[in-house]
Order: sequence, then structure tokens, then C-alpha cells
Amino acid sequence: MWYLLIALLSLVTLSHLAWTFREPLLEEAKIRSLLEDLNVVQAEVSQAFRNPSRIRLVSRDMHVHPTRAGILVLSATFVNLAEREQPFPVLSITLLDAENRPLAARDFQPHEYLLEGADPDSLLAPELHVPILLEFTDPGHKAV
Repeated sequence: MWYLLIALLSLVTLSHLAWTFREPLLEEAKIRSLLEDLNVVQAEVSQAFRNPSRIRLVSRDMHVHPTRAGILVLSATFVNLAEREQPFPVLSITLLDAENRPLAARDFQPHEYLLEGADPDSLLAPELHVPILLEFTDPGHKAV
């Protein structure tokens, strides 16, 4: 009797934990595919996976344009560290002064920073490094 009660309580506890932490569990590709194979969950087709916290900036460099006066060039690379594809992010760029006060800010949609010919509606594959090159009007010597 005790063994049956312990097994039942363990099953209830595991079920409760799985329900409580279902979102992080479903983000794991292996667990999600297993549950889809068992028809416990259905594949989501209406809403794409989106986790901007898993997109990381891996390099950046800002310098004066070599041939055009008054233009700053930002070259950067970011990567998707999530295990699943996700939409390209909106890039928020803010130029700061020496005291960390914003001088200029702008959001860039994927069609503005992706290379010509790339589909901005496609998904960003895992571990894909995306180089970008953006030009800004130089706000003066205050920008650092």
C-alpha cells in the first residue's frame, strides 16, 4: 500500500512540475519533438518562437567613414544562441556621450540591416552569425 501511495504522489509531483515549467521544457528541442511524437502537444504554426535574450552581439566596431565626411559606420555581428529558429530581431542602436547620456537613437527593422537579397521574413537559424553594416550621421565629438 505504501509503495503504491509513494508512486502515486511521485507521479502527481512530476506532473505538477512539468505543468509549472512547461514553457522552458517546450523550448528544449528534444523534449518538444518527443512530446509531438507522442501527440501530447501539437506543433505551433501560428506563432513563431521568439527569445531575443538568446541573440547575442559577438563583435562591434564604430569608426568614421573612410571616404564620406560626417558619417559614422557601425559594423557588428550577432548570433542566435537559441536551439530553435526565430525571427530576426529589431535592432535598437543608441549613441551615447562620455557621461552615458543618449545623443541619438534609432530602431532598425530586419529589411534595413540585412544584406541585399536576404529575406527579412525568413527565420534566424541557430548558431548563425549575421554581419551588419550601418551608417549614421556623425553627432559630433560628443559621441563615444
